[in-house]
Amino acid sequence: MIFGFMSIFGNGVLEGWEITVSLADKLTITIASGRGHINFFSAFSEFPTDIELEPNQLYYIYAARNSFTATNEDVSFIASLFLLDNDYLLLGTVLTNDVTIETIDVSDRQEIELLEQIKELIRQHKHRGGTNHPSKIDLQTDVKNQLPPFRISDIDAAKITTGTVDLVRLPLLSHNLLQNIGQLTHAQIESFIKTLEVSNKELFGEIATVNMLQQHILMKYLHDDPDSPFFTSDITDKDYKNEFTIIPGISPEKFLDRENTTAIIDTELREIRGVPPVQGSTFNVVYDSDLAWNTAFLMEKVTAVNDKVILIKQDDETTQTVIENFESATGDDQVISDGSIFTKEIVQLNPDDAQIVSESSVVDVSEGAFSAKVTNAQAFRK
Repeated sequence: MIFGFMSIFGNGVLEGWEITVSLADKLTITIASGRGHINFFSAFSEFPTDIELEPNQLYYIYAARNSFTATNEDVSFIASLFLLDNDYLLLGTVLTNDVTIETIDVSDRQEIELLEQIKELIRQHKHRGGTNHPSKIDLQTDVKNQLPPFRISDIDAAKITTGTVDLVRLPLLSHNLLQNIGQLTHAQIESFIKTLEVSNKELFGEIATVNMLQQHILMKYLHDDPDSPFFTSDITDKDYKNEFTIIPGISPEKFLDRENTTAIIDTELREIRGVPPVQGSTFNVVYDSDLAWNTAFLMEKVTAVNDKVILIKQDDETTQTVIENFESATGDDQVISDGSIFTKEIVQLNPDDAQIVSESSVVDVSEGAFSAKVTNAQAFRK
């Protein structure tokens, strides 16, 4: 895909890379920063580059690919005494004399001017007829579908022989009025179509492509990562024309759009991952013993006993419920759950901590003179 895209634009200079004489040395040229396509690879230079020349020579100045062009758009510049092939991009010729640069010729400079070429072709495309131009346009046969519907008055449909009629202009037609309707109704046809639905099956070519991409990523992890024992100084995907692989911590930093991305770019783990949700926290861990659970990284108000997880409460936490209409009490703080009035029948882990105590506070009594307060400490099992 990338190669096809580059083939449309071709090779040449997009911007910059002008050749000028250096201010510091009369036999040195300066190539400005710029961008271009070299043998169907995108190349870019951010800063000017100086090249020293020898006196009394004719130089061909080229922009050339190097081993880092495919991965980070790096470019090299060459001053050659000979013409080179199409693997190099000609920027111009420079003629030197004894002490200085005599001429800089950019007439043979190869530039990309796709839009201008298209505009020029359109300007030259005139239907005049003859041997040098396309034939003249027949307004009866060559111009179609250009008249808007509102400019056409009511026309007998029988006069329409070709063309497309807007759906809103057609009345609803009964299925039974159509020809060759067959024996099945619409409902029967739709039911039959549903039986034909099958899960999408991956084509062999797609599986091969996925395997190839996974292999490329693996090779980049093995040979391009400085921390890998298989690291080499060569870039594994430098010659790929249709693909390049981005791995944080391995690929050039300028390939990562940290300013605009909402993903997490982790150069330590060499991965790009989505941002987790901020509401609450969720984790899924399998524990196969009490020890594993008790050493979990997140455990709050739970305990593990006999391979069971039990919710627990703090010692200072109690559950209190005010029960009204205990008028049999004779005073405050009278324990009435000792069997004299009520009998405790509460099933819990700590039965001795549960009791019912009378209460006459105006904030706790809504009817009569006394109320009762039930206090118990419980541990719940899940």
